[in-house]
Amino acid sequence: MKAFVTLIRSEFIEHRGGQFWTPMVVGALLLLLVVVGTFLNGSAVISLEVNDSGGVQIRTVGDIYDAVRAEKGETKAAPILQAMAYGSAYFYLLPATLIALIVSFFMLLSSMNAERVDRSILFWKSMPVSDFKVVLAKFVAATFGTLLIAVTISIAVTLIAMALASVGGPFRASPEWQLVTSLPVLLGTFATLMTACVFYVGWAAPVYGWIMLASAWAPRSALLYVVIPPVALAIFEALTFHSDYLWQEIASRLGFESLGLGFALGEQVLERAALAELLQGQVGQMAASTISLRFVAGLAVAALFLWAASEVRRRRSV
Repeated sequence: MKAFVTLIRSEFIEHRGGQFWTPMVVGALLLLLVVVGTFLNGSAVISLEVNDSGGVQIRTVGDIYDAVRAEKGETKAAPILQAMAYGSAYFYLLPATLIALIVSFFMLLSSMNAERVDRSILFWKSMPVSDFKVVLAKFVAATFGTLLIAVTISIAVTLIAMALASVGGPFRASPEWQLVTSLPVLLGTFATLMTACVFYVGWAAPVYGWIMLASAWAPRSALLYVVIPPVALAIFEALTFHSDYLWQEIASRLGFESLGLGFALGEQVLERAALAELLQGQVGQMAASTISLRFVAGLAVAALFLWAASEVRRRRSV
């Protein structure tokens, strides 16, 4: 167990630029946007628009709130404003998480190929650790590690942004803002996101496993070895069986629909307890999705790919 933890730590040290500093920089830029928007116009900046006279108009969250109230009226605008308050409050969770998925892909892509190119594999082969343990550590660090680090940073950014908006923005007196930033909703949102990251890796595991196998096998240009076989199989399937099952399977596993999320706001006003319960329900839906045979079969395929990658690594040094 100690050796496995050491392997994961070594992966973090090697890739801390992408795993840690990239979401940190993104978070810092988002906080800068919040500070400038809050103290310039009392709200976070949404966009800059050039009007007919050639001037630049700053569109903010506050501007959108006022426009919705004026167009819909207070009663009809209430559920829309609640959805907007939730989206603006937790927007900062999204960019770092999406960037983490990109970082995770490139870490997996180079995980097995790079160590042969720089010959660091010769050092690791001299260590008393099995090839499968090394492959598994690379997989865990690149997937769970990258996502959870990014989510932790994005949660910190969200809390700071909420504090800034509450102090300097127009939201502090808004009932919608107070509801979506209440402790039960706050904890429910963060728990849902953390759980989604874990289950997402489980669903995407066969695709990630294939990337590692291709990286282990490719003598060079690992991206081509990742892309060409599934593309060729998809074309063969389309020409022979007139179907696109492979593409749909890959897309559904890399997307979020397999998690079974069903989070909808803006249709009715929800009280704090109801919104918190809705968030808790998302965790239950994601957990229920893992009971399916499709999920278990995906894990089995992923395990097979990782074992194959370890076998290729065991037989090849350069």
